[in-house]
Amino acid sequence: MGYLSDHSSDSEPDGPVVGSHQVHFDDKSHLPHQPKSLAGIAMRAFGLGASLATSVVALVLVRLWYPASPHWRHAFYGATLSAFHFLEFWATAKYSLSDASAKSFFPTENLPAYLMAHMLAFLECLAYGFWKFGPGFDLKVFGPTPRIIPIILGLLLVCGGQLVRILAIVHAGSALGRKKKNFHLKRGREPVLVTTGIYGIMRHPAYFGFFWWAVGTQMVLGNIFSFFAAVVVLWSIFAGQVQIEEACLRLSLGRPYLEYESRVGTWMPFIGGYAITGARA
Repeated sequence: MGYLSDHSSDSEPDGPVVGSHQVHFDDKSHLPHQPKSLAGIAMRAFGLGASLATSVVALVLVRLWYPASPHWRHAFYGATLSAFHFLEFWATAKYSLSDASAKSFFPTENLPAYLMAHMLAFLECLAYGFWKFGPGFDLKVFGPTPRIIPIILGLLLVCGGQLVRILAIVHAGSALGRKKKNFHLKRGREPVLVTTGIYGIMRHPAYFGFFWWAVGTQMVLGNIFSFFAAVVVLWSIFAGQVQIEEACLRLSLGRPYLEYESRVGTWMPFIGGYAITGARA
């Protein structure tokens, strides 16, 4: 007994095929090499998962076999970076699905510079570990006089910054798209100012989270140069961005945003938007 073909002709199908059924995609952005490529998303997720698992295993092994070694910090850095970038995509996909794409894993438009900064931070930490070059933050955790305060403070900043950044996406939803610079407005027929949740505590929580997360990682690593570089570079970027965004928000919303800005601060050093009488920074 023969089989009846699902195709009316012997010509090759012009779209993906599942089993014997041809599948047509109305949104081709999910196809390979497109902005929302499912293949690209899968490969990035797999790479980050593998990196996270490898880093965690390395961290455990170093602590078990070489408890006096400072190189646990490198494994910590790998795990922290992997978790951060995975959570960037996960939060975007869950709470702002229309903005989720293969690029959602990386919160920057200047990826080469971003990767270079992390590479230099890793190498600086490596130099301190192998050659004991420079004092770092003097993270002698296993020495006779442990100085773990910078590590504890750094870990708190890393965890706190990560949490706040995720909450920014949760509470603002689609307002946090990669291309949309307005981090306070929800999309709709009329702009709606988001003042609830984390936005009721601080303005620009996504910036806040990334700023303190980056500073905290360098404290845990014990990097002197990268610590100050992170503070100066990120401060200059976010200070300028806040000025631009809040100028637009004032124009589009007027008094409601002025009142919001006057009572809610950014909680980043010396970043307070336009000078407003009675405003908090």
